[in-house]
Amino acid sequence: MRYRLSPSAGNREPGTPAWKLLSELEAVALERMGRDHRMQNVVTLRAGETVNGNRLVFLAAPRDPATGGPYLGSPDQVVTETADQADCEVLRRASFDALAELEEARAAGAADPRDPEQRRTFTDAAYFLVQGPEFKRGSDAIMRTFLVAAHARVFDAAPVLPQAIDLDGMVRGQDGFHRVMNEQLRLAPAPAEQAAATTTERAPQPRTAHRPNGLTR
Repeated sequence: MRYRLSPSAGNREPGTPAWKLLSELEAVALERMGRDHRMQNVVTLRAGETVNGNRLVFLAAPRDPATGGPYLGSPDQVVTETADQADCEVLRRASFDALAELEEARAAGAADPRDPEQRRTFTDAAYFLVQGPEFKRGSDAIMRTFLVAAHARVFDAAPVLPQAIDLDGMVRGQDGFHRVMNEQLRLAPAPAEQAAATTTERAPQPRTAHRPNGLTR
């Protein structure tokens, strides 16, 4: 399965949030690939073993002999390629094992979403899952739903995940993904907090009456 990172290849409107995001990720991918046209992401599992994850690939477009550049409407592309099926299965199992560690902490009454080590364990689980998708279509939505549900079960609090968690995982590499999660993963407000904020916003504000003599009531 391939995903095109180059915004110009997807007929996206320049300047839109999607264009800006893909432009940033394309630049990250090109920097990581360097002079090579293909890069294999290698994932380090929690016990130290390594397994191949997805690949970043540069696809050069056919060149116009007159200009030396790509033909109009046929730009160079940077794409991601999903890991091989056998490696995906290993990665999914590693994700479930990491979540099982958090489930043990929950059973012991020691689950804490602010604990750095437990945050790292959840981030590992998310990264392994991103690297080992099971379906060709809809994997990102399924993965997001599953991670939110797993976090809510273990920590009794729903998370707010990075907006582009799947692309961050495929493009930035393991260390880069951890940086993004460390910066952007946060807890969603509890329902009671949301209700209180809404009530505060809707509460009528006291009005000040001004009398002709300058006194204020």
